[in-house]
Amino acid sequence: MAQPVLYTIPSFDAAVGADIPFAYDGEQVFGNELVIMDNATGEQVYSKRVDWMKMVHTISAGSGLQNGKYYACKVRVYNKAGDASSWSSLRSFYCFTTPVFNFTNMASGQILENSEFTLQMRYVQTENEPLNTYNVILYNSSRVQMSKSATLYGTSDLEYSLHNLADATQYYVRCLGETLNGMVADSGYIPFSVKYIVPTYWAYVDLTNNQNDGTVRISSNIRTIEGKYTSDGEPTFIDDNKIDLRLNGNRVLFHDGFAVQGNFTIKMLVNDLVDGETILTLTDKDGVTVNIQYIVGWFATDSQMAAGRSASDEKLGAHVPYLELRCSSPGNILTYIMESNPMPELTDGQGYLIKLRKMDDTFDLTVSAYTPED
Repeated sequence: MAQPVLYTIPSFDAAVGADIPFAYDGEQVFGNELVIMDNATGEQVYSKRVDWMKMVHTISAGSGLQNGKYYACKVRVYNKAGDASSWSSLRSFYCFTTPVFNFTNMASGQILENSEFTLQMRYVQTENEPLNTYNVILYNSSRVQMSKSATLYGTSDLEYSLHNLADATQYYVRCLGETLNGMVADSGYIPFSVKYIVPTYWAYVDLTNNQNDGTVRISSNIRTIEGKYTSDGEPTFIDDNKIDLRLNGNRVLFHDGFAVQGNFTIKMLVNDLVDGETILTLTDKDGVTVNIQYIVGWFATDSQMAAGRSASDEKLGAHVPYLELRCSSPGNILTYIMESNPMPELTDGQGYLIKLRKMDDTFDLTVSAYTPED
């Protein structure tokens, strides 16, 4: 009879047991026998025969194996007549207590209040079996994988940051690792959800007291992204801090380094707008487009748009600047249109602060005056 071949055996917990697979290319298998020896002493500590056709031997919990020890094993198979094959070559393995690999700052069902979060993890193993590699995996509410970290190494810095988490969304997160001798370390699927809070003030940085080690964590969601000037020639700057886009066709494209998901707020500081010009265009991967256009229109002096303004023309009424937002689906099949508040009259040195907010399925567009010192 042919000789069976044992596959590589990853470390396993003796209190849990394991399946020991092997290959055999001889006649039909009707049983197998596994013998395990203490690798240090050569003493036989396990021997069992099972009568089935599977090419695997199951070591059950309570087999007599001990965690923290190094073993060697061999297997042979039996045919229908009960004849035994020759023994396989020896294959060695370790038994270790199942490691603890979990998140220290993410509890099951936790609610996050912003789009970014830094996970902190802990790895503990009774016999000091070192963690070799691990990944952090993010899943949607159906446990379909959405993202996976690069392979991470060691335990000196067990942290990983999640980015671009969508508001009003449920997720699962999992850290999955492998020890030096092939044992799996798994946190399991940890459910959490995201629900943004609307701050009553704007903070450039967030301070978190780490009371366990006497430090303060300083974090910020501010990112600097570079725009690409898409017009001919070199861009012109005003006072070395504003780009001049007043000529028809002058544009700056922001494409890389950020992602907009769910609800959001965009702020712009502008001056000297040109009547009829589009000042902002947003386009997503599905082809939905948001355009904001600067318009100076005529309104009756008794209308809400012209409230408090004197007539610029006796017949036409007041000349009032405002912004018009158009949100269109691909092919302009469906268009959502709204107008901002009347834009205020500016004094010398002032400009406009434009705020665009998306809240679920609606937009809010407001304009106010600002001075550079504000």
